[in-house]
Amino acid sequence: MTNSLTINERNKTIEMTKKFANAAKRYGSNEYRDLQNARKDYPTYKVVTRSAKRRNDTFKGLTFPYMEKYIKSHGEENLIEFYTLCGRDAQGNKIMLDRNKMIEHASYIEVKEWFLKTYPEIKQYQENIKNILNKKTA
Repeated sequence: MTNSLTINERNKTIEMTKKFANAAKRYGSNEYRDLQNARKDYPTYKVVTRSAKRRNDTFKGLTFPYMEKYIKSHGEENLIEFYTLCGRDAQGNKIMLDRNKMIEHASYIEVKEWFLKTYPEIKQYQENIKNILNKKTA
């Protein structure tokens, strides 16, 4: 597993992901052996499970259906571009290469970035909501 077990010399910790920690619980597994070797090499270091950092710009609720609905309600000039990014034809139907395989398309993150560049007011609206909520908690 790549980047699953890390030696943090500044904090004097042996850090592992949740997935790695769960696998290391199985006696004799590769992860178990890796953890035991790290503990032997760094006996004074504390073993910790690190959690994923939360991103503040997640834009919760910004789904493909939401983006499509928003584009349709603000003029359909960008709809074909959106459908192309999502691997759809001009009518919005998925393009299938054969019975089981869809055509390649952009990732969610790429589509989201395109959408936010095309409709910057969405990003501004999200920032306005954050500012209002921060005022209430301050």
